[in-house]
Amino acid sequence: MTSFFNRAALLTSAALGLPYLCKSRRNVATIVLQHRFFHPDEPKYRSIDRLRRQLDWLTRTYQAISVPQLLDDLRTKTVRKDALIVTTDDARPDIYAAYEEFRSFQIPLSAFVCTGWIYSQDSSDANDLVRAIDAIHWYQGPAVKIKFGKDLCCDLSDSMRATNIDRIILESDSLRPYLEELWRKIVTLIPPKSKRMFCLWSELESLASSGLHIGSHSVTHVRLSQVSAVRRAFEIRESKRALEAKFGACTTWAYPFGTRDTCDDNTTADLRAAGFQAAFLSHSEFVSSSSDMLTLPRIAIPDGPLPLCEFKARVSGAGVSLRRLKGLGRAATYST
Repeated sequence: MTSFFNRAALLTSAALGLPYLCKSRRNVATIVLQHRFFHPDEPKYRSIDRLRRQLDWLTRTYQAISVPQLLDDLRTKTVRKDALIVTTDDARPDIYAAYEEFRSFQIPLSAFVCTGWIYSQDSSDANDLVRAIDAIHWYQGPAVKIKFGKDLCCDLSDSMRATNIDRIILESDSLRPYLEELWRKIVTLIPPKSKRMFCLWSELESLASSGLHIGSHSVTHVRLSQVSAVRRAFEIRESKRALEAKFGACTTWAYPFGTRDTCDDNTTADLRAAGFQAAFLSHSEFVSSSSDMLTLPRIAIPDGPLPLCEFKARVSGAGVSLRRLKGLGRAATYST
């Protein structure tokens, strides 16, 4: 019922033209985030048809530019009229087919990648430290202690998980010979997935060579503001190192989960110190010439087969206008 009323409010906001009032008297850019392009509950040809209709509308309505082009504009404190940037997080396999559609409509696409997820499923390129940490982080089974190496033990209970990850990071040089063993023992406790969840490195390399912009989405998809300084540095610098080894300079970051509480002064300072020039969140707002490049907002499109009218409403910024109206309502309440 809640989703019905939210959808009705979005469509009403768009029909009344409220998103355009939010853009009045200044140029703003719209950054869109989509996680999935094809949907498991419908035939692929139907998803492709829907995607083509969405892309056709985008090309007729906006000036589609790449993430690097947006950053060049923001450095000069300018934003192109009707600028649109499309991004996707996690690098799921459907991006491989979807990117051909984006290319045919001449719409640039940027993908933000969790390097731990790629390493954990791609046997062609092993990184035992990353695979072990990713396995510990995402382990959801009963609390057990894994013995490995020479009298070493890893406690997989919820209360000890973060501590063990920090210890492995700090002692990675001495533990490295035993990390593959640790990873393999944890993996045996995890039910196998029926299908691959993410792209392989070779697929990402092919996409990058065709023009896909690739940025970091951390190593393990962790809430960056809620981990230790040791873990935070690892998530930022290790993901950057891995991506630069594959694709060259990596200066863009997308926060996992993307809510405002995933970002704070510490995360911003660490990203800047590591050489990142831009970071993306996911809340409904436009980008203006004065936007902070390390907290850029994106309009998240829900997973699922959206009707074109709802897709248009969301991309146009119906959620932005609703969020601002709610803010005005709260401000009026507090002032009375």
